Amino acid sequence: MSKVDTSFSPLERAGLVEEVKSHLPTFLGSATTEHEDVLADASALLGLLDADLKRVISTHILLSSATRDFRNQIQGALRRPISATTRPKIFSREVKGPIDWAATIAVRATKGLVAEGFVVRPAERMFDTPENRALIYVIEQLQVLISRTGMAHQDDSQNSWQNEIRELRLVLTAARRVQWIRDIPAERPDERTRKRLAAARSQFYARTIPDLIDLIHECSEKISAERLTEILIMRYFEPNLDWQLFELVVSLRIAKSIAAISQSRKKTRLLTRSTSSGPFAHYIVDSEVSVKLWYQSWPDASGVSQHQLACQQYSIVGALPRPDLVVEVVEPDTSWGILIEMKATRSASYLSQGVLQILGYLADRPHLFAHEAAGWLVAPRSEAFVSVPAEGSIIWAVPAEEVATAIANACLSRRRDLPELVATN
Repeated sequence: MSKVDTSFSPLERAGLVEEVKSHLPTFLGSATTEHEDVLADASALLGLLDADLKRVISTHILLSSATRDFRNQIQGALRRPISATTRPKIFSREVKGPIDWAATIAVRATKGLVAEGFVVRPAERMFDTPENRALIYVIEQLQVLISRTGMAHQDDSQNSWQNEIRELRLVLTAARRVQWIRDIPAERPDERTRKRLAAARSQFYARTIPDLIDLIHECSEKISAERLTEILIMRYFEPNLDWQLFELVVSLRIAKSIAAISQSRKKTRLLTRSTSSGPFAHYIVDSEVSVKLWYQSWPDASGVSQHQLACQQYSIVGALPRPDLVVEVVEPDTSWGILIEMKATRSASYLSQGVLQILGYLADRPHLFAHEAAGWLVAPRSEAFVSVPAEGSIIWAVPAEEVATAIANACLSRRRDLPELVATN
């Protein structure tokens, strides 16, 4: 989908974001059949590479209030670290510290008269404690997260969040150079260390470090669907990506409407990995009908691309045109599809371009689309278009508010025993 001229109003965009919040956990949650991986499902749904999704999550952690508290407090904490006192046994003629008489007698009994001196046990300050090993663990985890954002070696800040991550990198680098901290190994805190941290007098050790550890583990390890949804909303959707938010909302609406008419999901996951050879969602409607949703990719059943053949013939190198969404309905003896082009615009000129795109797609791969209203132009309801019956046309203009119900009805059109759904705006 090409970028468009329209930006949603704050109120309208807030409504779309709330819709994503309500939909997305359904598609990522553990209740879905054959659920495998929340991150993989999100990657498939959003078209994000695994590295991109990790970058979003890492950025969220690094810009969180827990990380900011850690960054703001660490310099003061390094000047007042938790330490322990150790009293090593030292045999010396010079008495520094309390004498261990039992150890002294034992040494003299072994060495005889030549043993001139005492076993003393002077107090020495030790920084290698479970609390400080947890501190080093947090520093190392944050450095790994910074490397995932791509900001590890970038010195020229381009915006506020990049500059904040750059400053954090400098703070962590300076912390690792502090003398007493250099030889302390990182250690993931266990339950015993957690209790020691909670009992610390310093708020940095008692609250800041545990809070940040909890956030890192929650987001980087076994993240929940609800938490991932929150992160994606906070860090992925930005005002200048309204067109992408629109695509996601429409795709979720369609997927949810098909899920509502599915009679069985035993043989499919709600979402599958988004690859060039597979759909992002696959549903079993009944024993004879299944529905596949292809996001920015072509179904195998769509046949050979005339555009691709021509480019190969004349050695033309270029990107392969892909529709926003294809709904493929697989029946016992045939397959047919609906090609959907989404336009987040209320401009008639942009909608006109969408019509031209659809005509090109249908002509390029006519195999699945040899039926009435095979290409759908989907846009927010506005005065820029009127949705009327296709009446023999291969293109139908559909308001985004009605497309989900319309798709479900189209998928049920040959199943006479099932009632037609009623559109709700």
